[in-house]
Amino acid sequence: MNIWQEGTQSKLYSYLFFGSALVISGSVNADIVCGGTITTPEVLTGNFSCDAGVEITGPTGSLNLNGFTFDCVGGTGVILEGTGAVLSGGASGGTLDECSTGVIATGSGGHTITGITLSDVTGDGVFFDSDNNTLSGSLINVPFGGIGVFIRGSNSTVIDNEIVSSDGFADTGIFLDLGADNSTMISNRIAGFNSYGMEICSDGNFIAQNTVELTGFINPIPGTSVGISLAKFAIPICFFFDTDSQFGNVIVGNMATDNNSTDLEDTNPLPCLNTWFGNTADNIEGACIDQ
Repeated sequence: MNIWQEGTQSKLYSYLFFGSALVISGSVNADIVCGGTITTPEVLTGNFSCDAGVEITGPTGSLNLNGFTFDCVGGTGVILEGTGAVLSGGASGGTLDECSTGVIATGSGGHTITGITLSDVTGDGVFFDSDNNTLSGSLINVPFGGIGVFIRGSNSTVIDNEIVSSDGFADTGIFLDLGADNSTMISNRIAGFNSYGMEICSDGNFIAQNTVELTGFINPIPGTSVGISLAKFAIPICFFFDTDSQFGNVIVGNMATDNNSTDLEDTNPLPCLNTWFGNTADNIEGACIDQ
């Protein structure tokens, strides 16, 4: 490893201010059962280990990790069902560790995830498979897996999170799939993914004040390694299902630097149907991007 690579990797690791979670024995709330369903407000009172996941059903169900660690033992962590379920880390912040998928927000949506740490996720960190969900104030580490935050539902909010791939082998930081329209991504730091920092396939989204960097430096993927991409016609997963241009996206005040290939990308054809302004980048692709 040369000095440049070593410095880049060191910069990436500096974002990981947490250590590996230590799972120790301790009593937990008797109403929190491995593979069970939570329908009332519950609080962890000790570290918890479960390979079958826990379902929280709203609007009455919630789980406060209370600063403790939920060890997934390689399985799914938490499934949010119904309407308005809540998962929080508590005042000290709580951890979901070693999950295949950390949190799945499904059902009718309107769920809230706040103040948690997802460490050593091997698949996707958070998967929004319903509408009107919110992720805030959390740290998502996907070292080897797929996607930090996978958004399929509309009107999603992802704000003030740290989303990283510590080993640089995960695919994408935030992916807005077809149908993830009218969503808001603000003040997130995304670093170290190998393909895209943020990949946007949908319409009408507001993307502001995010920092996206170090994409593709440890494990570059040819033709990608892009910071923020609004590139439906260059992404087969978007193109195959919807051949129309994207429209109504506003990408403003973001900082995308130190990405291996391109910092900002918009390959939709003219006329410009999306708005770019006030962004900071070194390398751009697309006539519609105005820094």
